[in-house]
Amino acid sequence: MTILGLNFWGTNEQTMKDSWARLTGKVLEQAKGAYPRGPFLAIRMRYVNTFFLSKTWFTAQSLPAPNIYTQQLTTAIK
Repeated sequence: MTILGLNFWGTNEQTMKDSWARLTGKVLEQAKGAYPRGPFLAIRMRYVNTFFLSKTWFTAQSLPAPNIYTQQLTTAIK
């Protein structure tokens, strides 16, 4: 069942794994070609929050993030 872009399965563990795996994959894909390397940290932070992490913040309000996906996201936005 899909509600507001989140897939819900029979167990909470499966729901968290599927939702975070899809989200992490999308963020990593976006980060490959669109990450600005501008001179100002504030501009880069705003870009990352707006385009990469907006979906992440929404998902994190509904489902806790397993550590492996948190590490992948942290690596992608550095």
